[in-house]
Amino acid sequence: MRPVYWLLEVSIELSYFDDFEKLMMELVLEADREAGTMACEWNFNSDGTVCYIYERFTNADAAMIHLGMFGERFAEQFLSVCRVSNLTILGYANDELEDVLKGFNPTVLHQRAGFARFVA
Repeated sequence: MRPVYWLLEVSIELSYFDDFEKLMMELVLEADREAGTMACEWNFNSDGTVCYIYERFTNADAAMIHLGMFGERFAEQFLSVCRVSNLTILGYANDELEDVLKGFNPTVLHQRAGFARFVA
């Protein structure tokens, strides 16, 4: 397995928080249906103006499937209720995945060693 994962930081105007939260719930439900999505976690600061979204995929192909779904169903609405502040891509991203996400000016870090264990 050659996992890909990222940490996306977004800022949210408080006037859009309810819309953002509703969209979050829809996105999490959809991501849970994807066989190659291993993790989808949304973490907020205390006032709800910053959210860190951690997503992990079995490989770059699974990440591309997720981004295809996101682009078709959620991207326009997502980008209307928040602003992307930072994106860090980790693991085994390929050129295609990096190219699709280049508009967010990501930091890309390629894994050279290590392991992960997940307990259900």
